[in-house]
Amino acid sequence: MKRLIPCLALIALVALVGCSGDSPSANPVPTVVPATWGIESLTVSDATPYVGSPVLVDVEVTKDGSDAPDGTIVELASSGPGTLFGFTSGVLTKSDLVLNEDVSVITEDGLASVFFAVVPVTEEDDPSGNYLIQARVNNVLTQTTVAYADRPITSVTFRFVSVNPARGPYAGGQVVTLYGINVSAPADVFFVIDGRPYEATVLDVVEGSDGWVQVVTPPFTGE
Repeated sequence: MKRLIPCLALIALVALVGCSGDSPSANPVPTVVPATWGIESLTVSDATPYVGSPVLVDVEVTKDGSDAPDGTIVELASSGPGTLFGFTSGVLTKSDLVLNEDVSVITEDGLASVFFAVVPVTEEDDPSGNYLIQARVNNVLTQTTVAYADRPITSVTFRFVSVNPARGPYAGGQVVTLYGINVSAPADVFFVIDGRPYEATVLDVVEGSDGWVQVVTPPFTGE
């Protein structure tokens, strides 16, 4: 019996060591933190425009506190009392309006921009009133209101006629003259490429029934 005791103790020790080495340990589960989206601002260039005048809509978008990545989709929707209204490239013809439909624009440096306009159907049409513009990014929604008013009868409506030269470099710096009817100062000029407006530098405004606006084109970005 005395010779068996050391052997039994050794077997018990091996068994204990084996059990300790084979004990499973749980791997920690990684924590997934969802992105935090935000719309810092939804602004319009003119909150009380006249019917027929486009307003520039700017949406500033963030992700996790910084500018949203380029190409982030911003959904825009509008509603109001008129028949012909919606988002446009800035050219005021009825066929250029995306009428009463949702549109999607993309961000660049955290900013997405598009024009909004209200166009009368006939001379007797009165589409004046409040128009709601909504912007949505993922589950974040914000809105603003544009109050369109009838243009005074005494005012004279500007009409664009032509531009010279009609082509220029993407780097900008091109002096361009825009001719129109009933030109009046002050004047703001935007060039729109791929739905994004770029503001030009106004050099001169010649008012009159056959006037013109001379500007320097801005540098264009994107494809």
